[in-house]
Amino acid sequence: MATLETVDVRNADNARAYGDSDTDVWLGRIHRDQTVQLPRSSNDLVKFSETHPPLGWLSEDGVPFDTDIDSEEFKGLQGSQIIKNKITQTNRSATIQALEESVRVGELYWDHGAPKKVAGSTNETIVDLPGSLKTLDCWAIFKFTDGENFVIYVWPHIQITDRGTLDHKNDDLSLYEMTAKFIGDGYMITNNADYAKHAEGTDGEGNDEANTTPELPAGEDDTEGEKAA
Repeated sequence: MATLETVDVRNADNARAYGDSDTDVWLGRIHRDQTVQLPRSSNDLVKFSETHPPLGWLSEDGVPFDTDIDSEEFKGLQGSQIIKNKITQTNRSATIQALEESVRVGELYWDHGAPKKVAGSTNETIVDLPGSLKTLDCWAIFKFTDGENFVIYVWPHIQITDRGTLDHKNDDLSLYEMTAKFIGDGYMITNNADYAKHAEGTDGEGNDEANTTPELPAGEDDTEGEKAA
């Protein structure tokens, strides 16, 4: 009697627990009169970080990515059976909890402009906080590491929408929580061996549009006034 043989395709090396010390998130505002060339390799990201620093320390809760799918069910006449499902909407978002009270973080959380020095003081500044917040058009880079393994997600266009509660108490850290909603296509860079094994072709020239921040339509520039760099 023949026996059924199975091939074990499980590989524990592909399981990840991200959050090592060089995990980081980069967010930057999109200006209507400027474009930013985003990295397409880990080496590119090192150079990119020299002029575009990351947000710094992040909450231990991590950076969850959420995918919300809306779909429509279609039924046939006979027996009212579902014969087809069609995805009608895809919403992707990330929740970012920054821990550092810095201009980089504050500009995104509060939507404030550049700080000004307080007259007669060497270390005090004053910052105007707007009464209502606008949707902020940004680019985003997320790098997650687990030992020598890494994955880098790049989105040329995201929008900062919701902000979370900002606590001020002595038994917990203040969290600057922001929701980033992904607009359009992004891409992923990884040194995962399984992806390398199945790679087809080589990424090269001709991808400038894919890794360039978009031009905002007239009227959508949210950079009026002097903003922090």
